[in-house]
Amino acid sequence: MENLFNTENVDRNELFQQYRMFVDSAEKISERRNHLNTFFIALHSLFISGLSLFKSDLFSYIIPICVFGCVLAFLWWYMLCNYRALNKAKFTIIQEIEKKLPLNLYSLEWNLYKKRKHRFNPSRYLSFSRLEMVLPWLLIAIYLCIILITYYNHNV
Repeated sequence: MENLFNTENVDRNELFQQYRMFVDSAEKISERRNHLNTFFIALHSLFISGLSLFKSDLFSYIIPICVFGCVLAFLWWYMLCNYRALNKAKFTIIQEIEKKLPLNLYSLEWNLYKKRKHRFNPSRYLSFSRLEMVLPWLLIAIYLCIILITYYNHNV
């Protein structure tokens, strides 16, 4: 990261203030991602529960709702990818700044977390962002199953 510092003489107080601001901005990105997850979970819950209202005219309403649900789930996944990439970049910069500070708290925390073994897959750690990115694809699979079942039942 050759472009991170503008000068060789780094004032530790200024550096720490910028570090704090950057850590705060990384936390705000995480908060926005959590709000995004809450919004999309509520929206998909509404869609899936709303499907039960259209029993009388299954084919006309269920297929479009499920297609729209698939599109929304894909957009959710895409937004999560962007938030993940942005947070990854922010924490890379935070770790570089920490090299000029007395403690490397985030770097140490990340290294300890990566060493942690997971019960279901002891060979590697499971990051939260990877786990949360599974849910949109799971919803797409559910919507596609509903479409197939509806189409099959309509044509039988």
